[in-house]
Amino acid sequence: MIWVRRAADHVHAAWGRRCKGERGASLIIAMGFLGLLSVSVVSMLVLTMANYTTTTTVRSVSGKTYGADGGADVALQLLRSDSSYCPDAAAGPQSLPAQSINDKTVTLSCETLSGSTGGGGGGGGVTWPTTYPLVLTGYNGHTNVDTFKTSGSTGQTRTLTIDGPAFNAGGFTFSGGTDRFVFSGDLHQHNPYCATNNPPSDQWKPKVLGTWSCENAGSFPVPDPNPTLKVPTTAAPAKVVQGNCTIFFPGRYTAEPKFDTAKAYLASGVYYFHDIGSIVPKGQVFGGEPGPTDTKKFTANTPCSTDAAAKVLRPTAAINGYGVQLVFGGGSQFKPDPVSSTQIELYARVPGVPANEGTPYVSFFAPKTSGPNYNASTADAFDAGGPAFKMVIHGLTYMPNAYPRIWGINNSLAGGAAPFSGGVVVAGIDFAIDSTMTSGTFAGLPGATPAPATDRTVVVTATATASGEVSTTVKAVVLIPADGSAPTVQSWRKV
Repeated sequence: MIWVRRAADHVHAAWGRRCKGERGASLIIAMGFLGLLSVSVVSMLVLTMANYTTTTTVRSVSGKTYGADGGADVALQLLRSDSSYCPDAAAGPQSLPAQSINDKTVTLSCETLSGSTGGGGGGGGVTWPTTYPLVLTGYNGHTNVDTFKTSGSTGQTRTLTIDGPAFNAGGFTFSGGTDRFVFSGDLHQHNPYCATNNPPSDQWKPKVLGTWSCENAGSFPVPDPNPTLKVPTTAAPAKVVQGNCTIFFPGRYTAEPKFDTAKAYLASGVYYFHDIGSIVPKGQVFGGEPGPTDTKKFTANTPCSTDAAAKVLRPTAAINGYGVQLVFGGGSQFKPDPVSSTQIELYARVPGVPANEGTPYVSFFAPKTSGPNYNASTADAFDAGGPAFKMVIHGLTYMPNAYPRIWGINNSLAGGAAPFSGGVVVAGIDFAIDSTMTSGTFAGLPGATPAPATDRTVVVTATATASGEVSTTVKAVVLIPADGSAPTVQSWRKV
């Protein structure tokens, strides 16, 4: 029993010593728990603040995005309701009234890529390159007594009317006395080639219904419209032959385009012929689609293709706008086949994007000087072939250094169209009178008529911002129909 009691005493003593060694452990555990709790609370606060900051930022970005989107919608309504905003491509970028959306300031702008609101002035009205239906410049050594000349058969009395005011830097020489040339407006003529120096007999003079003025070259310069010119630098895509129709495409030509079929269609655009010699159109030829000024088809023929069909055949071709411009560089010359089946109608050139081209409403262009990517014309760039063919050129024929020979001036086309209905600027002219020629009208210029509205493709830009914040910009490309129906969004993106 004694040994049992001693063992119990030893146990009690050991337990007492252990309890004394663990004094303060609870405090350490409590402090550790409090520290862990503090870290958790701080982490939760940091996370909460991060979530709050993120929410605020997202709300701000969303607000600006919504503001920019709303601004683009407002811009579309402005463009539909007010035709003065971005009426056509020539107007360039234009600011629209700023808006306040979602407490953000939203600035708006627009730019028309193609199409027009129509009407006059900046809305797409006609600005013709010249006010003279006929200008004989006398350039390139051609100022002489026969700047205005007739040749060919005689013995019939025919009257050719020059419809409107005209200018002649030289004189008049007629092959016979039976034909009459009538200027329906004023005639301006440079000294010393004026009426007083012509033979006295009336049969050797034109008849002037307006005032015939003898002008001094120093005070009355040649009324040269001097249109600007830009030519394509990319080679034209290869032509396409479909049955009896040959389809040509705008671009640069270094070899003669062959008219291999009974009909031909030149898709709308600019054609530059680089020193290729004679171009010989034949059969039924149409140049481009009719534009705002070309409301009538005079040859009574039907084009064998369209711009839409041509774009499918050659998607990369520079087909745009209306009509064609044929540019003749170096020795290039337009010489239609003289057979009676040749009938040509070329519509005046109206660029899809005016900034990409030179002066609009020019159909024939033979530059008098060389320029970027083109040579000056060295040939009499137009020879109208033979007496039986028929032709209407709707735009300006600008060949100020050339002395072309013009056949078959008559009004036998549908509607009595003048063959050169857009005016002519040449150094001199030879009217080749033929027994088949009837009385006709030369160069009746169109008036400055309002152009009709066409569907517009417009880029709308809306930028939303607030003080001290980075802005958000939305760009949209939309098609705005001319008939006032709802726009079609072609693309909409945040920049």
